[in-house]
Amino acid sequence: MIQTRTIALLLAATAVVAGCTNQVVPRGVLVPESQLQGHRARLEAYAGELYAQGLVGEAFYVSEVEKSRGMAAVTNRARGGEAMNISGMVQGGSDGDTRGIALELASGPAASVSTADDEFWHAHGINEARAEAISKRLFPPGLTLQGRVVVTTLEEVQQLLGNGELMLSYFVTGGVVHGVAITKETKRAVRLTAPEAELRASADELVRDVRDPRSQRWWESAARAYQQLLGAFEADLSTATSLVVVPHGFLANVPFVVLVDAQRRPLLSRMEVRYLPSASLYRASLERQQVGDAPRMLAVANAEYPAPWPRLPAAELEGRTLWRLFADSRLMVGAEATEDAFYESYREYNILHFATHGLLTSGAQGAAFASLVMTPSQTHDGYLSAGEIAGLDLTQTQLTVLSACETSVSGGGKSLDSIAAAFLQAGSPRVVGSQWQVSDDATALLMLAFYDRYVEDGSARALRAAQLELADSPKYGHPFFWAAFVYFGGAR
Repeated sequence: MIQTRTIALLLAATAVVAGCTNQVVPRGVLVPESQLQGHRARLEAYAGELYAQGLVGEAFYVSEVEKSRGMAAVTNRARGGEAMNISGMVQGGSDGDTRGIALELASGPAASVSTADDEFWHAHGINEARAEAISKRLFPPGLTLQGRVVVTTLEEVQQLLGNGELMLSYFVTGGVVHGVAITKETKRAVRLTAPEAELRASADELVRDVRDPRSQRWWESAARAYQQLLGAFEADLSTATSLVVVPHGFLANVPFVVLVDAQRRPLLSRMEVRYLPSASLYRASLERQQVGDAPRMLAVANAEYPAPWPRLPAAELEGRTLWRLFADSRLMVGAEATEDAFYESYREYNILHFATHGLLTSGAQGAAFASLVMTPSQTHDGYLSAGEIAGLDLTQTQLTVLSACETSVSGGGKSLDSIAAAFLQAGSPRVVGSQWQVSDDATALLMLAFYDRYVEDGSARALRAAQLELADSPKYGHPFFWAAFVYFGGAR
C-alpha cells in the first residue's frame, strides 16, 4: 500500500512538471533566515511591526515561526530524558465527577530552555533549505519531509484550503491582537479594535461562565466575545461552510464553538469548527489523509490511578463499549493500563482513545509535564507526560481522542503547549482534546455519539454532530457538557 501511494505521488509530481513550462512555483512570501535571527530575541514584536506596516505575508510567516517555537522545549526534554517526580507534587485529586486537576510547576532550568530554542533554530534552518530545494523541483513536500514540520507561508495555506473553508489566524503582541482571514482566493489582515487587556478579560469571563453548568450568563459573555473576536470577520464567515481557528496566547483556551452571533446562534450551529496550534501543522495533517485501513482502536480507560486520583466508572464503561466497535482492537483497563503496556503496543493501532484523568500543568515547565494519568508500575510513574508523548512514533496513527480533562488547554500561555499539541507534534494528524474539566457521564455519552458517526462522517463532522445532539438534550444542553471538546486537524 505504501509503495503504491508513493509511486502515485511521484507520478503526480512528474505530470505537474511535464505540464508546465519549467516555471518555478514559489512557496510564497518568506522572511530570510538571517533577518529572523536578527530579531530572534523579539520575534513577537517584530511580527507586530510587520502587521502595522501592512506586510501581511511577512508578518504571517514570522508569526508562524514564533508559534512553532512553542514545542521546542517539549521535544528537547523528550529526547534528553528530562524527568520530574510529578506524582510527588500532586496534592489533591478531582471531585470524583470530573476527569482531571491542575498543577502549577516552578520555573525550569534556564539552560534547558535556551538549548531547546537553539535546537529549534538549527532545525528550522535545515528544514527551510530542504523545503526550498523541494519547491524548486515541484516535488510533493511529504516525500522528503515526512516527520518534519516546515513553517508554512500564507500562500501555501491558500493552496491547501478547500472551497468554503476559512482560516482565522490570530497573533497577540504589544497589547494588540491581529487576525488574518484566509480563503482559497482571498486574504486580509485586521487589527482587532479592542486592546489585548479587554479581550483577555472577556475571554476569561466566557471561560468562567461556560465552565459553570448552573450559570446562564454564558449567553451574554459569548455574544460579547463574538463581536470582539469575530465581528470584524462577519463577511468572511457569512460565506464559509467551515472554519479553522489558529489561536495565539490566551486565545488558545477560548471555546470558539460557543460564541454567539446577533441572531443568538452559537458558531457550532452555523458551521464546522476546527482548531490548529499553528497553520504549519495544517499541511502536515493534510499530507496524512484518512487511508483505507480498517479502524483498530487501543483504548485506555479507568486505570488504577496513583493517589489521590479517584476511579472513573463512566470512563471504564466508555472504554469497554467503544473498543468493541472495531475489530482487532484492545482495551487496557485497571491494572493493565500501564505506560509499559502502552509503549509496547500503541504502534499496532491507528486510533488511540484515552478515557482517563488529565493533569494540566501551568508555569514555565507546564508544556513538558501536562500528563495523561495511567497505572503506575516499577518502571513508570503513571504520568504519560506531553514531553514523553512528543517523542512517540505516531506514523501509523490516524486519530487520537483524549477523553480526559483539559487536554487541549495551554498551561503556559502558548498555542503549542498542551497534551493535544504534543500528539499532533508526534505525528497524529487528527486529535480531539478538551478545554476544561469535563463531566464523566456527559463525556461518555458524547464519545459514544461521536464514534457512532466516525467511520461514515469522519472526525470533524462526527464531533460536531455529537455536540449538537448533546446541546439539544434537556439534561446536557449547557455548553459545560458539550463544548469542551475541540478537534485539531484536517477536514476528515
